[in-house]
Amino acid sequence: MLVRDARAEDVESIGSVHGEAWRAAYASVFDAEWLRSAVADRRDRWAALLPRISASPGHLLVAEDDGQVTGFLHGGPTDDPRVGEVFALYVHPAGWGSTAAPLLMLDGLRRLRSAGCEEVALWTMAAAGRAQAFYEKSGWIQDGSTKMHDFGDGRERVLFRYVAP
Repeated sequence: MLVRDARAEDVESIGSVHGEAWRAAYASVFDAEWLRSAVADRRDRWAALLPRISASPGHLLVAEDDGQVTGFLHGGPTDDPRVGEVFALYVHPAGWGSTAAPLLMLDGLRRLRSAGCEEVALWTMAAAGRAQAFYEKSGWIQDGSTKMHDFGDGRERVLFRYVAP
């Protein structure tokens, strides 16, 4: 398993990972029709996002296994440059339980700390039990902060904030 910076030719693979992870992880959270459109959106959005991320102080990493992108992590500083955030971490369902997520997280945290981030946080849906189990196994701590977020389906959902060890 190799973790590296994302390249322009990874756009389609990143979109596939994002869409399939959403399809599998959130089938019981969102309405099926809305989820189909959300999966399609996540497949298509990366062509526009990658150039913006590349021009920002953040980073987009991919995990590659035998030449195939199996996961990605997008991280960067927040409005407070001392605070970094993992904005997205997704692994294709076929790679769940592999070393992709832990390796992405380690490299992402290393880069955020090297960029001067004294604190690193992430937000995850209250309904994302699998993700929460991974974060907690990795030493992340839920700090008690919550916020509401509408992912576009007209229903607000609770998000929990985790901080890195």
